[in-house]
Amino acid sequence: MNFTEKIEEILQKEAQAILDIPVTDQFEKAVELIVEQVHRKGGKLVTSGMGKAGQIAMNIATTFCSTGTPAVFLHPSEAQRVLHLRCGRAICFSCTLE
Repeated sequence: MNFTEKIEEILQKEAQAILDIPVTDQFEKAVELIVEQVHRKGGKLVTSGMGKAGQIAMNIATTFCSTGTPAVFLHPSEAQRVLHLRCGRAICFSCTLE
């Protein structure tokens, strides 16, 4: 297999993985919630997780930011302290993705 064929194979697998994402009522509700709380009400999307899930949550927040959606990653161990100190001042979150 040459380099071009390998790239095509990888892209086909990635495309299939995206097509395999189940689009259910829950998916639609999550999208509607983000649109309402973040885009219409001016809030922020907060992602959270520990370990591998935390790494994925950081990547999700980064991706949302790159598309113009305000998002931040908040480590679960710091969530209570940060929300307690900052809610009502600089950061009062509208939507959390865990």
